[in-house]
Amino acid sequence: MKWLFILLLLINVIYLGWEVDRGTKIERMKTPEAINISSNASKLQLISELQIPPVNRVIDINEQVNLLDIPDPAAELTENEELVAKLPDILLNQTNEIILPDKCFRYGPIPDESIVRGLSDWFRSRNITERIHYNEEQSSQMFWVYLAPQQTKENALAVIQEMENKGIGDFRLINRGDLENAISLGLYSSQEAVNNRLKELNNKGYVPVVVPYSDVSRLYWLDIKMTDSVIAKNELFNGFPARYESVPINCNNISNL
Repeated sequence: MKWLFILLLLINVIYLGWEVDRGTKIERMKTPEAINISSNASKLQLISELQIPPVNRVIDINEQVNLLDIPDPAAELTENEELVAKLPDILLNQTNEIILPDKCFRYGPIPDESIVRGLSDWFRSRNITERIHYNEEQSSQMFWVYLAPQQTKENALAVIQEMENKGIGDFRLINRGDLENAISLGLYSSQEAVNNRLKELNNKGYVPVVVPYSDVSRLYWLDIKMTDSVIAKNELFNGFPARYESVPINCNNISNL
């Protein structure tokens, strides 16, 4: 225990000496050091401290104006008038052409005919000339399987109920057209899929019809020719048509407008 006490006492003495030395260094760092100034350096002096006061300098007013070299306002105004006179005249109708040089626009392609018709009716109601045109795109060859039309709708519904009881699915009743009351059994893109469907139906007592089917899709465009109405132009970019994309086109490239 005696050696342990002595060891702790030495540690405290060492720590106390370290703290004293650390405090001395911190105080030294806080003390500002004197700046060494060269003996040849010039010193600032107040005018009252000078033995001989400086000589006053008098500036001539005419000399000061010449130094400033102020331009003649009349000459500058004449130069501006000459520049304005050289600018070309801009008429009001020329300004409108710069803002909206093309009066014809094309909307599309739009795959939904009802949307195109609604857009067409909107322009027509505002006396804006419009024209709808479309392109047809043919998809890959497919096969349509269906049961021949029944005599009445009740008969067709009875066949559908019978098919459900036999576990046959994927069908749809046709309600209009030349094949009204027929039962559609699906579209198939490969001969193998058609054969599997026919085998299923034949095994359950049905003899369907198979016809080649080609799905043709249409893409619609709407061409319009604007009027000079400011209200119509504003509605074109901020009203109902603004939700659909359009591009300006040359009116000479549009027929029947």
